[in-house]
Amino acid sequence: MTHHSYFTGFAGLDFAAQLCGISTTQQCEKNKFCIKFCNYFFPGVPMYRDIYKIDKNLIEYADIASAGFPCQNISHCGDGSGIYGEKSKTLFQFLDIAFHVRYRYLLFENSAIFPIRGMEQLLCKLAQNGYDAQWVCLQASDFGYTHERKRIFIVAYPSQDRPPRNLFRPVETIQLHSKPTTSDETYLRITDKSIHTEGNYYDLCGVDGFSRNYRQIIAGLGNAVNITMAEYVYRCILDFNNEYFW
Repeated sequence: MTHHSYFTGFAGLDFAAQLCGISTTQQCEKNKFCIKFCNYFFPGVPMYRDIYKIDKNLIEYADIASAGFPCQNISHCGDGSGIYGEKSKTLFQFLDIAFHVRYRYLLFENSAIFPIRGMEQLLCKLAQNGYDAQWVCLQASDFGYTHERKRIFIVAYPSQDRPPRNLFRPVETIQLHSKPTTSDETYLRITDKSIHTEGNYYDLCGVDGFSRNYRQIIAGLGNAVNITMAEYVYRCILDFNNEYFW
């Protein structure tokens, strides 16, 4: 299967897709630091830098399109203006592209508070354009992490493909490749030493490998999609696809 990533950020959904054998063949991100990060870890993958400047007629088909769209107007830490807020409303531009391309699966990720800050508008748009959807609220502790970090994942698919069962399998029944770390291991991986030694981080973080973009690295760790949680969602999609379409 193939995957197009919108609002790519630090590519958490892309890394999760990769773990599942799903190839990312297109990305879209406007943050310069994130673009540099993605170019390093996904070399050769075409990158759009402005979702409003994408010509939807030129987008080639992929099986899945993911949208971890901006949460600034939705999350508890945001201004509460919801899905029509200045940043979060970019979701509708994604939908315009997605409905034109007719991806088989649309994957959305956002704050757990989304159900009361505009999710019904998304579901209405999906239904009006021939898509049905299922969703699940997950937290990192469901996968062995020591913190909650609740997020909602929504998977949409053509209405005629509605499965006779819940698309989301029980977490414990899904075999995941990515493993949670202990809080100590997580801490150690963001120290100066690890930044210097793990991979060519000089390309990403400046001459000294750390201090120039320290704030962006920490912000990225805080905002990035949890790869284990995302991998679970992709594997649920694969199970459903293999069960009903092969």
